[in-house]
Amino acid sequence: MQQPGSTHDQRLPDFVIIGAGKCGTTALWKELKAHPALCGSRIKETNYFGAEHGFRDLAWYTGLFKEPGKITFEASPDYTSLWYCDLVPARMHALIPDARLIFMVRHPVDRAISRVLHRLRKNQVRYRDIHKLGFWRYDSQGCEAIAGSQYFRVLSHFLKYYDRSDIIIHSNEDLRDQPAQVYNAILDFVGAPGPRYGEDHAFVTANVTSEKRRITWNKAHWRLRRLHERRWIPPLHQLFEAEIRKPNLSSEILNYLWSCFEEDLKKFESLTGCTFNYAPPPVASRV
Repeated sequence: MQQPGSTHDQRLPDFVIIGAGKCGTTALWKELKAHPALCGSRIKETNYFGAEHGFRDLAWYTGLFKEPGKITFEASPDYTSLWYCDLVPARMHALIPDARLIFMVRHPVDRAISRVLHRLRKNQVRYRDIHKLGFWRYDSQGCEAIAGSQYFRVLSHFLKYYDRSDIIIHSNEDLRDQPAQVYNAILDFVGAPGPRYGEDHAFVTANVTSEKRRITWNKAHWRLRRLHERRWIPPLHQLFEAEIRKPNLSSEILNYLWSCFEEDLKKFESLTGCTFNYAPPPVASRV
């Protein structure tokens, strides 16, 4: 792969934010994209090695990095989702074997709940189902949310192809509380020249599910929103939106979720040498 600071003819990412979803990847992508030494992909979540694999050609992918001479990167948190985490590493390594990877984590129970609410916003799950233990045990969306929070299992797929030294891990909690420290550590990790962030640099949230509204009818919402964006009609798409209510999950569900993560979290900390001090439920979820 190209050296940091890709040439015009070699627009492949020097590093990739691989996830996990709902762990601050959008805020991180936006912040790094604004750094003068870095060139982020024109769109977030290219999913080139995941959902778009085989549907998008390489010319489309390389065309996403438009600033030669800068260190290039992209962010696709679905690379560590249940559907793709066992497929992406091999595809990625075949094209960008020297890339560095950034893996963001979060309290696994918080992340799982936030992931499901993200699906709720898209009208892919029903609010009442979230409060049923069976949803988390058997529903594909509940199982996917749990699998994405099993960080040891997810990272193990990537470690079959990339060295541990090529992967940096940070938590969403540290990104919120110590943003400058996290940003600067990542800049050092990818070898970015130029300015560093001061300790007074504030964290700016992005893509926070609880601050959005859920869609109650996908097709009507999509069509009306497009017409509104073209300024042909007033914002009628808002008629098909509703407030996202934070679920009040039972202790039975919270304990079940923790049981899905406890052993995996121990293995993850042992593997990475990181300590996160995540406590079992009840937790104060920030979704």
